[in-house]
Amino acid sequence: DLVTLYDFYRASCTAEFINEMYGIEPQTALKLGYEIRELMDDDDISEEEAISCVFAEKGLGYNRS
Repeated sequence: DLVTLYDFYRASCTAEFINEMYGIEPQTALKLGYEIRELMDDDDISEEEAISCVFAEKGLGYNRS
């Protein structure tokens, strides 16, 4: 299904970013990537804003590497 593939691609891009910037394990980063992308779509916010919101919601206090 193309929609599933598209969603996976977008979440993977975000996961790669947070893995590189925050050192989060790839599997965890992918799970967060899906949540971040969903928030971006629902609230029409940027990736960085969504990352901050999801990290705050989950109590993740990562600093950029």
